This record gives sequence, C-alpha cells and structure tokens, in this order.
Amino acid sequence: KACSAVPVASSARAMADSSCLLEWHPYAKDRTMGLNHQLASLSCALAEAHHLGRTLVLPPSMCLFGLHTERWSGSDAPGGRCVPMGDLFDLELLSRLVPVVLGPIENRTSPQQLRGAVDVRRGLKSAEVASQHPCARAPVVRRRVDNFWFTMCSKRIADSDSIMGALHA
Repeated sequence: KACSAVPVASSARAMADSSCLLEWHPYAKDRTMGLNHQLASLSCALAEAHHLGRTLVLPPSMCLFGLHTERWSGSDAPGGRCVPMGDLFDLELLSRLVPVVLGPIENRTSPQQLRGAVDVRRGLKSAEVASQHPCARAPVVRRRVDNFWFTMCSKRIADSDSIMGALHA
C-alpha cells in the first residue's frame, strides 16, 4: 500500500499540542489559482506548522477559481468549485507528519484562546515566531500574507528545513 511509505513523525515537534494552533489564512490571492498552486501554498503552511510544533488549522474546503473549472466536462455554469479538504486529503495520514484539523478556527478554540490569538506580520521568520509567540502565551498564531502563501517558503520566511529533515530521516 502506497500509504505505508509516509513516515510517522516521532519528534515532539511533530506531535503538536492540539490546543496550540497555526491558522492557515492564505486565500485572498491563492483562492483564485489552480490546484497545483494551492498545494504549493499548503505545503508551505504544513512546513511552518511542523517547525513551530503547532497543529495546522485547514480551511474546511479548497476552492478552485471559475476560470480553472469552467472547461471541465459536465460543468453547467461558470464559477468556482469547492471540495471538502477531507475529500482531497487523507487527513489522518497527513496528521502523521503534521497534525491538522479542519476550521473554521472558531470551532476549535475557546473565546479565551481567540482573545490570545496573535496575527504574525509577513516578514517575521518562523524561528522568530517560535521565540516571540510560544504556545503558552499565544495558543493561536495567524500568519497573514499579502501575496501567495507559498512565497513564505520560497523567500525562506517560513522554515521548511525541519519538515524536510523529518521526511528524509
């Protein structure tokens, strides 16, 4: 079975506390792109959650902009299509590497945790987020981006080295 090739994360970092969350809040620009683009952004969010030792809050669905779907056969009208994350990914298997839960975040946290949420500015590197916003003080971190989410990794703002180390261990 192909799934057996996925490593089981054994480090404390990868076994994130489910009350310590990273909100994946991309979507203003990513949402208008195709599936490959959105998967690149998702991989960056997973990498940062792994580095921070946080559970990644995923949106309940992934949507494709209408221009990417209107040419599909059987499409009776132009417009976007949304697919539940659980239909796209085996979330249990994905959580073996990086713990994930489905949002919205308000369904996953108490009002007190939401009041303690921290919006992280775009230029703050993952190591700085970890040191400035530990889980005990900031149970919820919201990484906000002005551009595409995957650029956080391509510009080396979000750390992807720790997840790569876990994958190649």
